[in-house]
Amino acid sequence: MIPQLPIRSRLIVISAMPALLTLALLAACSPSEEEAPAAETPSAEQALDTTTMTRSPEGIYHRVLQEGTGEAAATGQLATVHYTGWLMSGEQFDSSRGGRPYYFRIGQGDVIQGWDMGVVGMKVGERRQMVIPPELGYGDADLGVIPPNSPLVFSIELISLD
Repeated sequence: MIPQLPIRSRLIVISAMPALLTLALLAACSPSEEEAPAAETPSAEQALDTTTMTRSPEGIYHRVLQEGTGEAAATGQLATVHYTGWLMSGEQFDSSRGGRPYYFRIGQGDVIQGWDMGVVGMKVGERRQMVIPPELGYGDADLGVIPPNSPLVFSIELISLD
């Protein structure tokens, strides 16, 4: 025999059902602010196809996703960015989107070398996709979500410079 809830409890549960279903549907259908636009989200094939990207002398590949119009970034400036990071498999490991922007002083070692080198020359408002080799990322360090010797894919938007 299945135990029955008292009639009062059954009425509360039944009356709450439409509201719970509505919330569930809204949550499932609403776009997340943290999701990067589809053009920025790398698939394994897209991230590996560096033939359409510009290569720096240090080995960083990049492509401009949106042109900037402001000042170009230089070493020593304080950069404010939004970013999303992926492994080459397309698995996202970090993002500032939907939250607070990230701040760092360019060329001072506040971030991985690939960022220090890769944002130089970006203009305010520019969005850039970068593929950073392991030696300019986290190298052979095992960070859990980022395996040792992993190339990294980033989408970085330069918001401001000071």
